[in-house]
Amino acid sequence: MVKGKRVIGYDNAEGKGDHRHYEDKEEVYTFKNVDKLFEDFYNDIRRVKNMKIKRVKVGIKSLEDVLEDTKEAMKKLERGEKVKPEKGLYFESIEGFRKALTPKRIELLRMIREKQPGSIQELARLAKRDIKNVATDIDILEGLGLIGMKKRKDGRRESTPTVNYDRISMEIAV
Repeated sequence: MVKGKRVIGYDNAEGKGDHRHYEDKEEVYTFKNVDKLFEDFYNDIRRVKNMKIKRVKVGIKSLEDVLEDTKEAMKKLERGEKVKPEKGLYFESIEGFRKALTPKRIELLRMIREKQPGSIQELARLAKRDIKNVATDIDILEGLGLIGMKKRKDGRRESTPTVNYDRISMEIAV
């Protein structure tokens, strides 16, 4: 368990047979012997310990603050100092943030992360929303860099929405 959420589990629930829970996936597990079970379990633990939570930083920053940060970074470069790149998505106001990251769009992000729909159409069904509205929200979220779209290899036009982070951290300059 990590923060109240099962990350790794092995069980043999009646009707399901031997299976393994790893992150949000459940898969068949073939039990061979106790030594192999412990070896697999310890390998899973090592993998989870090495996993890092991926975060996206979202913040509110005035244009003046962005320009000042840029100016400071340029001065450091001029002096030959290293500058750590700041990654994130910033809005000039809380109103801009609210317009871009509406509750419905945040719910889409959560659904994509947890349910991993294979298409925008499947996402619309899961969200119980009109596909045109979901497609518009997906375009906006993709434009903001909050989702990626994997193109299908089989020549179809459909794409799979992806979210490659676990958390969104909010930062507001005062």
